[in-house]
Amino acid sequence: MAMMDDGHEIQELYKLLSIAQEKKQKILRIQEITKKQSEFIAHENIDALFKSIEEKDIYIKDIDRLDRKFHLLYEEVEKKYDSGELDNRSVL
Repeated sequence: MAMMDDGHEIQELYKLLSIAQEKKQKILRIQEITKKQSEFIAHENIDALFKSIEEKDIYIKDIDRLDRKFHLLYEEVEKKYDSGELDNRSVL
């Protein structure tokens, strides 16, 4: 089986890392929103609470999309590694 060039292998791994970093940023934003929600509840600011819930829902949907994208790419990398097309030098 033909080996892929190292550049392409590294590019796929960087894509996985990029997706994980983007997910981390969205999770951190959800944490910030959650802290604000406590304040909204304490001050009985229902309008702001509902807006924050909607905003949080958008981030959750973004994370779901990123998870699907990560999973598909990870499966591709895993298949290539298992088949020998992607050797273990590439992931070290």
